[in-house]
Amino acid sequence: MTRYVREDVAHVWAHKLLDHARNKTGNFYFHGDTIYSYGRHFPIAMHVEHKGKKCILFTTRTYSSTTSKHIWGTQKAIPSSVEVFRVRCPANSVRASMVDEYVERITSKLEEAAKARQRRPYLLSEAQLLVEEARRFCAFFGFRRKFNDVGNIDEIKAELEAVKRRKAARLSRQQRELEKKNAERLASWLSGGDDWPYRLEFDHLRLYENDDGSKSVQTTQRVQVPVEDVRRIAKLVLRHIKSGEHWQKNGEHIKVGDYELDAITSDGTIHVGCHKFKREEVLRFAEVLGVK
Repeated sequence: MTRYVREDVAHVWAHKLLDHARNKTGNFYFHGDTIYSYGRHFPIAMHVEHKGKKCILFTTRTYSSTTSKHIWGTQKAIPSSVEVFRVRCPANSVRASMVDEYVERITSKLEEAAKARQRRPYLLSEAQLLVEEARRFCAFFGFRRKFNDVGNIDEIKAELEAVKRRKAARLSRQQRELEKKNAERLASWLSGGDDWPYRLEFDHLRLYENDDGSKSVQTTQRVQVPVEDVRRIAKLVLRHIKSGEHWQKNGEHIKVGDYELDAITSDGTIHVGCHKFKREEVLRFAEVLGVK
């Protein structure tokens, strides 16, 4: 493939004069519809066609001073007649997530305006411009999301409070769903299943049979340690748990596989490396091992 090395990379890309080109150092180039700074990890902008209509998706990100120059040069090269939408990652094929980005950016701008005094008119003006751009984006790609005009500051504050309440309710609902799903996953895992729980605050344990028929102890962080290591420290751990004494490693090296016993808190929480086990889990697993 012929390599086109040019000084006017952005202009050639913006006007679609070639299929690909780069500058002399190779850190500013385009291939097909997308122009990049340094590599494919940083797409600056992308030509897009949707149902016969054309636009450019342009990044809202910045990075180094050199990338900023690439961004500025690309922006300057785009003809004024071309519709431009600003999004985080132009190469993202999930357009619906870009609508959510507009919501977040508008909300963030309104939050700034609600806290500001002197810059409030400017920030409200910027928020309104984002609203209008979001409407054009939705119209272009066929989304039905509605964006209301920016109102007065009292209306904005009331809307921001409503947004916070909706967000808190959504997060609470998601957390309940996650906890329910994790409880199901954990129950399956403890009974020997392959459905691993995730994002647990406290870890859990189970016996695992190795290929050679020997047993090891497996954690919900996918770590395995010899069952003998767990049996060896079990009575020490149980003694501190039952007494309610706090124990902290102080020069000792009580090994558990590749990890060390770091602490046993007064509430019975066990710290082993990056693992945390609640008192109830330790007592439950001690019964599984037959240790008293």
